[in-house]
Amino acid sequence: ERLHFYTNTFPTITETFHNHRYDFKSEILKGKIENEVAVIEISENGENLIKNESCNLGIEAPEIDQKCNILSSEVRVFDDTKQYTMTHDIFHKVKAEDKTITFLTRSEYKKEFAQVILDGSSDECPFSLKIDESLLWLDIERILND
Repeated sequence: ERLHFYTNTFPTITETFHNHRYDFKSEILKGKIENEVAVIEISENGENLIKNESCNLGIEAPEIDQKCNILSSEVRVFDDTKQYTMTHDIFHKVKAEDKTITFLTRSEYKKEFAQVILDGSSDECPFSLKIDESLLWLDIERILND
């Protein structure tokens, strides 16, 4: 279990479609989230690249040579007191308004690595951006004191 704090204070990363190593339930405690779920097709002629992502420092994710196309996506909006669940194999991305807080409950790990879908403009996972922890704590204080 953990809390997620969404903020506009820091440079915004553009989330790419990704999945997780675990299933989870996300309860929106404050604010609003848009959760976009993608339907993908694995194809050797795909326009996008699927990349393994290690969520642990010091553990390198193995390369995979898998391409896909995003066939469609659906956006659902969740606000205070709402919740949604995701299984580890579903690709999704979220957009949250400033000062949104969610409570995440995770299952046991279902696989060793998560995957991200890259559109070819960059081979860098957007979640690899590191922000000074002391600045994060200051922003959490701002969110909680609002």
